[in-house]
Amino acid sequence: MNSEISDLPALICVDWGGSNFRAFLLNSDSEVLDTVSANTGVLSLHPNEMEEVLYHHINPWLKFNKLAIIMCGMIGSQKGWCETSYIDCPVKASQLAQSIVKVENKKNLDIYITPGVKGRSVFGQVDLMRGEEIQAFGGLNLMQKSGDRSGNSVPQLICLPGTHSKWVQVDTSNGSNPCILNCSTFMTGELFDVLDRHSILRSATSLDEPRVINPEVFKKGLIQARSSGGGMLHQLFSVRTTMLINEIQEADASSFLSGLLIGIEVMETLYESDALSTVCLIGSKQLNDLYREVIEMLSVSTKVVCIEGYQASYLGMFALAEQEGLIKY
Repeated sequence: MNSEISDLPALICVDWGGSNFRAFLLNSDSEVLDTVSANTGVLSLHPNEMEEVLYHHINPWLKFNKLAIIMCGMIGSQKGWCETSYIDCPVKASQLAQSIVKVENKKNLDIYITPGVKGRSVFGQVDLMRGEEIQAFGGLNLMQKSGDRSGNSVPQLICLPGTHSKWVQVDTSNGSNPCILNCSTFMTGELFDVLDRHSILRSATSLDEPRVINPEVFKKGLIQARSSGGGMLHQLFSVRTTMLINEIQEADASSFLSGLLIGIEVMETLYESDALSTVCLIGSKQLNDLYREVIEMLSVSTKVVCIEGYQASYLGMFALAEQEGLIKY
């Protein structure tokens, strides 16, 4: 495809979560031509406001006639613009594509919202995700194109670290139509934030200052998680005791806490998983780096592939739109 054609817009993808809005203008090769980011998340808006907010953010792109707009995330939840259903696991990418919902709108645009996914976690409880399944399929799509896919029928594991970390088991044996088998959610990020800011384990750092991870202290927290028993509720107090006996500085308490919580999360997941050749991390670079360190320390034979979360989002939406014939060529 020549450069002139590649510069033509073909699709608008919107990742609209609880806290943030991010939109991507893509060409027919799924390359990004332009982006828009804002802190106008779903939880900050009334559902009646969301249509106008969308038009405001992507207004410069509306001059391109009849581009389809596909959206994922909390925009499809009960608190969003239009609630879409949860598809039961196991679910293939093609099933997700067939279940996208077209949304009525004032401008008569082709606007679609993706469904969520529900099932039982590896621990047996009901679990859900809305948006992460798009990232999972987008990550798999990227791994296939780049040759990083293992190619065997053993389900591989995808981790999406964040406020509520998701671990997604996938079956990649069917090539271009992978299948999500289940997901397991860990409230690691939210628990970290609550404990670090509002408990006796809080860091000496001001609540308004960003947390900077001390790699050595993070590793100490990980070692604590790996080497001690008693469960998480017992081990959490070690954050306090290591400060009191001056093994770590009070300013580094958040680094120790982070290593401890992520260590427990990864150990719990790996314990329930078969031998893994590959784990794919989909998230921010900072979180991907922390989780990679933990996984490589706990499972030295496992290959870790890292993908930026925003890239997986638009690639996942592009793949669904392509299956449904929504790309403008």
